[in-house]
Amino acid sequence: MNEIVIQYSGGTDSTAATVLVAEKYDRIHLITYKHSGLAKVENSARNIEKLKELFGKDKFLHVVMDTDKIYKMVSYSEYLKNIRDHGLFVLSSCGLCHFSMHIRTLIYCLDNSITETADGANKNSDHFPTQMEPVIMEVRKMYKHFGINYSNPVFDCVFPKDLDWKHKFKLPGTEEPPPEGMTTGKICAGKGILEKDNIKGTPTDRKMQPRCFGFTLHNLFSLKYYIPRYGFEEYIAETTNFYKHKVEYFTREIELYLENREKSKLSQVIDK
Repeated sequence: MNEIVIQYSGGTDSTAATVLVAEKYDRIHLITYKHSGLAKVENSARNIEKLKELFGKDKFLHVVMDTDKIYKMVSYSEYLKNIRDHGLFVLSSCGLCHFSMHIRTLIYCLDNSITETADGANKNSDHFPTQMEPVIMEVRKMYKHFGINYSNPVFDCVFPKDLDWKHKFKLPGTEEPPPEGMTTGKICAGKGILEKDNIKGTPTDRKMQPRCFGFTLHNLFSLKYYIPRYGFEEYIAETTNFYKHKVEYFTREIELYLENREKSKLSQVIDK
């Protein structure tokens, strides 16, 4: 059976990514993650019935998994060394959260013999570490090391006008409005999943996916402190260095998990 795992929040980006790949696969595992910093995780199921109507009710399996323990491991592994080598980048909470989801996704793929995975990563949120192309490339190497192909079907879609983070915070170089083009909302609306082309930031959008407020710390660090002081290019370079280290560390940990699934560190933090 041709299968794929999609990290699925239920929002327009992950739903559009699902739409774009749905016809290529016999079985699609929609994985929604929860942890103590998220609310309304049940919102993620809102659009799944519409996906089933479009592509077949037996095509989709929706699974909700907890990442509290693995998120803690990702955040605090080699913590003092990371503070010494990477300083305040240990505060990149959003990236660490999503990276913990990547690790859990990778292990899910290995445990279920699935070699394809995707998500709704989008270049317009590239102050979030795991939506930066250089960081994505490092994460992709980790998947590839274990024989898994990781893709980003909606990476090149644009945000609705004036809704990307750079323009919201009026960062240098954003004097002009963001370009117009294909959005993930248009993809979803074109299939009848949404009534309007672009609903990001609206009450409808908030009812489609879990609510997270953990990004506040990350935004304060990145958008209010580091980028205005050192520039976006240096921010990308330092972020990539930090996550390259995380990828190397957890590649070794996943190898140890495969060698001994009962006694490895990861086995102690993965909720089955």
